[in-house]
Amino acid sequence: MSLLLPPDYLHYERLKARDIRIETSGRRADIKVALFNIMPQAEEYEFLLLNRLGRSQLLVEPLFFRAEKHRYGSSNQPHLKRYYQSSAMLALQNPDAVLLTGAPVEHLSPDQIHYQDEIDSLIMYCRDSNTPLLGICWGGIAVCRFLGVGSEVYLDKLSGVFRSANLAPEHPLMRAFGERFYCPQSRFAGLVEKEVQELSERGFIRPLAVMPGFGTFLIESADGLYTAHLGHPEYLPGRLVFEYKRDVLSNPSLHITGFDPFNPVDNWSDESDRFFSYWLDNVKKSHVA
Repeated sequence: MSLLLPPDYLHYERLKARDIRIETSGRRADIKVALFNIMPQAEEYEFLLLNRLGRSQLLVEPLFFRAEKHRYGSSNQPHLKRYYQSSAMLALQNPDAVLLTGAPVEHLSPDQIHYQDEIDSLIMYCRDSNTPLLGICWGGIAVCRFLGVGSEVYLDKLSGVFRSANLAPEHPLMRAFGERFYCPQSRFAGLVEKEVQELSERGFIRPLAVMPGFGTFLIESADGLYTAHLGHPEYLPGRLVFEYKRDVLSNPSLHITGFDPFNPVDNWSDESDRFFSYWLDNVKKSHVA
């Protein structure tokens, strides 16, 4: 379980404390993953991603990218300047895979998102270069939109940890989960289920997981190049506690499902670790094939 990172990296000690080995030089990474991060407090969120990616048996080198048209007002600007590259540099780095994060914009239409053209270019780059792409939360919604599945905005935020059904237990990614598994969700939108069904029946996409009452939240493209996960498998309990305390200030009636922020329990991390590890394994195999 190891990551290739600079020796002065911000989360060096935090990652080591979670039994992730940090390599700083002397070895070539097994796989390079571009993290296109558009989350608030980007430097804190990237720790959650590295915590999952660092549990693979592969030596993973993360490459940090930012949207040029995004302000990152809540993020650590010196950290961004030190580690993050612009989206225009992505092709030059030639990553083995791309991970597109969420963003608090799922209630907006594409023409209202000022960096949407960068996201579109990112998705097209992955298509043209045959680079596997994993989209998380809004990143997953953006991938689904590219594949032809629209989204619909909820009246209330979907928040908590939900019991979900594995639709493809034999699938290389879905072997990470049992027939039923738990996953954190934190979003204001979901997929248009009729469009999921239509594109699935036509063989363009494959639904992989569903939440009873809330629909499909994990799909892949027919060729396996794109994976869209509308949940937050990367989250740790502390992140859900943080979001609850933040959100309840503006919405005192906020309902959180399947998770007690005052007595947090982690019932998803083992399977989430496997999910990211299997995704990396599949990426590695696709480059060998």
